[in-house]
Amino acid sequence: MITMSGSGQKKSRAKGEGTYEKLPSGKYRYIVKKNHQTLKGPAEKSKTLAKEAWKTKFANPVAKNQPSLSTSAKTWAEIKKAESKSPATKEQIDLFIKNKVEEDPIGALRPADINDEDVLGWQLRQKGASSTKRRNFSRLKALLAYVGVQTKVSRPPDTGHARRPLSPKERDDISILMAQADEPTRRAIIIAFGTGLSRSEICALKHEDRDGDGLWIRRRAIQTKGRLDVEPETKTARRRAWIPIPKHVRDIVGPPASGFALTDSKDPITPHALTKRLRKAMIGTQIEKVPYAGLHTLRRTYGMILLEKGVEVVTAAELMRHDPTMLLKEYTRSRMDLKTAAINMVFGDDSESERTHPGTHEAAV
Repeated sequence: MITMSGSGQKKSRAKGEGTYEKLPSGKYRYIVKKNHQTLKGPAEKSKTLAKEAWKTKFANPVAKNQPSLSTSAKTWAEIKKAESKSPATKEQIDLFIKNKVEEDPIGALRPADINDEDVLGWQLRQKGASSTKRRNFSRLKALLAYVGVQTKVSRPPDTGHARRPLSPKERDDISILMAQADEPTRRAIIIAFGTGLSRSEICALKHEDRDGDGLWIRRRAIQTKGRLDVEPETKTARRRAWIPIPKHVRDIVGPPASGFALTDSKDPITPHALTKRLRKAMIGTQIEKVPYAGLHTLRRTYGMILLEKGVEVVTAAELMRHDPTMLLKEYTRSRMDLKTAAINMVFGDDSESERTHPGTHEAAV
């Protein structure tokens, strides 16, 4: 190949030699055209580092014999599942490998070919809540470390989420919601609002699970790409428990009826179908405007009501079959009326505050 030097003289370039591309960030990338393909190396701070990075990625003879990341991920997944005792965690690892590695472009790459740009591209393709993105990135980083790949890409920040329980004003529309819902959906609303069960647990609930004044939570319904499985296990060991239930829930769950509680038959309703029916019933209510409104919103509201009524955190967590720390972090939200009530409870109204703490206003000025 013949190129022109800065002085105008012709300068030959060896066959297979590449060129450097300067990026807007100030870094350099080494590029080689070979066999009608353009092979671009990772971006580095200098030309020397860029060329070495290209050699590591494309000219490493060991890398050519390496299996793809998807192949290595299966072995890593088996190791992680063997270390975990939680059925839910094992299921999440399988879904991560299938949806986030095998079906993503990064899964087709060999570990030696993966660089920070590939990891950043994977990160940008992820969707969902920030907590889900952070959890999946931690799994990807652990997988990359297992195959010997180190990345400088940091985990995405925790931006929180908009999911929250219903406010007292929004709870007033529960009666409207039930009036607009069909019978299976109406039962699901009553159960979720009165027991705090999750959607998968409600769909799998049977009349036979009624035991005295409470329910045994024994199973859950999982829907994956149109297939419904009723698994004889809960998400975690903590979730498998007996819980007391109020009278209005006892009126719709239990003998003499049999079968699944929502349908009174041997065929359960699918979680996705239940969500569609619920969203249809929400039309025209204040609940429709709540972010990510669904049955889990009612579960959050159940936990919030327990705390509002003065139930201690440990007892509320036991009723929701959840960890107390997670209950406070994910299922509760403060409101201005609760803050005002807390101040009035501690310090009383303004007149009492002036009598108890004279000179407070003057000191503040």
